[in-house]
Amino acid sequence: MASRAALVTLVLLAATGVALVFAPASPRGQALLLVHVAIGCAAALPLGVWVARHTALLWSLERGASRTLALLATGLVLVSLASGLGLVALYVGSGFPGAGPRWLHAAAAAGILVLLPVHVVSARRRTGAAERGHPAPVVVALALTALAVWLLGPALDDGGGLRPVPPDHPRTPDGGVFDASFVRTTHEGFVELRRLTGSETCGSCHREIFEEWSASVHRFSGIDNPLVAAATRPAEEKGGLAAARFCAACHEPVALLSGAVTESVFRVPPGHLETGVSCLVCHGIQRVPGTDGNGRMVYAPPDGFAFQNRGSRAADALNRLLVRSFPEAHREAMTPPVIHTSHQCSS
Repeated sequence: MASRAALVTLVLLAATGVALVFAPASPRGQALLLVHVAIGCAAALPLGVWVARHTALLWSLERGASRTLALLATGLVLVSLASGLGLVALYVGSGFPGAGPRWLHAAAAAGILVLLPVHVVSARRRTGAAERGHPAPVVVALALTALAVWLLGPALDDGGGLRPVPPDHPRTPDGGVFDASFVRTTHEGFVELRRLTGSETCGSCHREIFEEWSASVHRFSGIDNPLVAAATRPAEEKGGLAAARFCAACHEPVALLSGAVTESVFRVPPGHLETGVSCLVCHGIQRVPGTDGNGRMVYAPPDGFAFQNRGSRAADALNRLLVRSFPEAHREAMTPPVIHTSHQCSS
């Protein structure tokens, strides 16, 4: 019974691991990763105990190619488990191990996929037909795992961090929600606050860049800078809401894009004014229609990962796990074409 349960678990880990090689960083791709990690973490100790006992049994067998392959397969199981747990620990922590451990984990899993069937077939030939297992447990386990991924995927989708403009949202005389600024969004609506803030989370991987930003004029472009506040107040007093939004386009883009500038940048709810020009503001500029006018940009939040800026340590850890597991997708989302041009700075 223990061997059969171990075999089912290894098949689940192998199947989800192979699927991850081809999975995109979509909500269901992220769900697949979380399911794979959950199975691996839950089964690590029981599988480790089973491998130790199974290895002791193999040592008692007669030497030969069959035993050698079986010992190699069980060794690869241990390598795969250890490297997988190590990756999870590093990804949810503050370290990023690079590609080496990922390739080690993948290579060990590939070796298991090759050697484990050979070992199972050889063992069943020795024990005879009466000991052959039925494939039903494996099929049921695979079906339940696929169902879990299918159901969990939509729960991880936050709709891109976009939200429509409320009907009663204050508008300028021109009828706009961003006027008199030149800022626009791709969907002509607002952006969720958590998809604009959280620059400190970027620092868990990009420490040097984050420290540069923390002391930069971008960070201190907002009204928490007394000099900016002193220049903004008289402009607002003279120009009203339109002036507030015009200034906010460059100095408080987080507040403007999230729809928080409803009368004055000095009466914006807490949490909107502490970052100036955040990391996600610059990395979400999709187009710069022209260089005439401050803050002329078309914005959409970069494709994010589940649990982004949810306000808890557990959510932050899961978000780091997802981002670091799909580094290519994260890199692509954070580098829209305009970011490589001087037009980016002109906005």
